[in-house]
Amino acid sequence: MKSIMKAIKQRIRPVEFFPSVKSQPGVHRALRMLWLEGVFLTISQGFYTEYVSLLILDAGGLVRHIAQLASLNNLASLVAQIPGARLSESRGKPKLIALLATRAIVPIVLVLLILTTVFLRGPSAVYCICAISVLGALSTAFGSPAYTSLLGDLIPMRIRGRYLSSRQLFMTVCGLLAAPIAGHVIQTGGFPSGYQISMGLALIAGVAATLSYGRIPEPTVASQRGKPAHGVTGWKDLLRERRFIRYCLTALIWGIGCQIAAPFFSAHMVENLGFSKTTIGLLRMVTMLATLAGTRVLGQRIDRRGARWAMIVSGLLVPFIPWSWLVVRLPWHAALSNVLSGFAWGGYNLAALHLLLGIVSEPRRARSIAVFNVVNALAAILGPMVGGVLYASYGFRSNLIVSGAGRLMGILAFILLVREWKGDRTGAGASRAV
Repeated sequence: MKSIMKAIKQRIRPVEFFPSVKSQPGVHRALRMLWLEGVFLTISQGFYTEYVSLLILDAGGLVRHIAQLASLNNLASLVAQIPGARLSESRGKPKLIALLATRAIVPIVLVLLILTTVFLRGPSAVYCICAISVLGALSTAFGSPAYTSLLGDLIPMRIRGRYLSSRQLFMTVCGLLAAPIAGHVIQTGGFPSGYQISMGLALIAGVAATLSYGRIPEPTVASQRGKPAHGVTGWKDLLRERRFIRYCLTALIWGIGCQIAAPFFSAHMVENLGFSKTTIGLLRMVTMLATLAGTRVLGQRIDRRGARWAMIVSGLLVPFIPWSWLVVRLPWHAALSNVLSGFAWGGYNLAALHLLLGIVSEPRRARSIAVFNVVNALAAILGPMVGGVLYASYGFRSNLIVSGAGRLMGILAFILLVREWKGDRTGAGASRAV
C-alpha cells in the first residue's frame, strides 16, 4: 500500500517525469490536458454511471428494464462504431468528433437525467431514463474510434506504456473516492434528491473534462487523414492485416467467455450468497485497490517487455477468477477473488489498450478500433445469452465453469495466433532515454 501511495504522489505532475516531451510544447500540453480530462471524466462517471440501474429501480422500473437497457447499449455500440470511424477518417478531425460525440454529450445526458427526475414519475420516467442512457451510449460509441485513435496520435510510443499506466492509476484512485461519496449522497438524499445532487456533481466534473479535452491541440498527423487514399479501399486493406484479424478472433472467444459470467455476479451475490448492498460496495473497493496494484506492476513493464507479454501474464490469471468463485461462501472469500480480479484485469486492460494502438498501422487505426469494438459488442450480446440459459437451467456454478474455460481458450488462442511484432516493445534503452 505504501508503494502504491508513493506512486500516486509522484504522478500528480505526470509529464514532468517524461523530459523528452518537455522540449515539445504541443505534446507536453496535450499530455497534460489528456491527463486532466481522464481524471475529471472518472470523477463524473463515479457520481452517476454505477447508479443508473438503481435510479431506474427507484423510479419504479423493474430488473427487466435494466437488462433491456444493457442490451440496447450493446446494440448501440455495435451499430455506431463503423460510421464513427468512417466520419473520423473522411473528415480528418478526430479530436473534434471525439469532443462532440464523447465529451460534450456527457453534460447533456446529465442535464436531461436531472430534468427527468424533476418533471417525470412512474413508467414515463423509467422509459425516459433508458432512452437518455441509450442516446449517451450511442453517441459515445460513435466517437469512440476517434477518441481511442487520438490517444495513439498524442502519446509518443516510447512513453506510451508508462503514461497510460500512470494516468490509469490516478483515474482509478479518483473513481475509488468518487463512487462511495456518490453512494452516501444518494443514500442520504433518497429519491429523487440524492440522485439529483450526485448527478449535479457529475455534471460539474463532466464540464471540466469537456473543457480539458477541448484544450488538447489537434495532432498534425490526424488532420492529414481522410483523403482519397483512405477511402473505401482502405477498409478492404484492413482485411490484409492478418495479425489484427487474428487478434479480433481471439478477442471474440475471450469476450464471450467473460460475458457468460460477468453480468450475473451481482445477482449471484444477492440471491445465492445473501450479501448486502453495503458488502457488495466494499468488495468493489477491494477490486479497485487491487486494480491499482495490477496497473502499477504490469504497466511499468509494458514499455520494456511489450503489451503482448503483459496480456499473456495477466490473461492467464483471468480464467481463475470465475473458478475461484466456486468456493466463495463468505464475504472474505469474495474479497480474495476480487483481489485476483482487480490485479489481473488492471494489467490486462492497460496492455490491451496499448496493443490496440500499436497493432495496426496509423492510417487504419480508427477503423481497426471500430472493428475491434464491434467484436467486443458482439461478444457482449452473445455471451449473456448463453450465460442466461446456463444460469436458469443449471445455476451459477455452470456459468463459472464454462466462463473460466472460455477465458482460457481465448488467452491460449491469443498466445498461438497473435505473435510479437516490431514496435510492441520500445526496449530498455528507450525507457532510460526518457
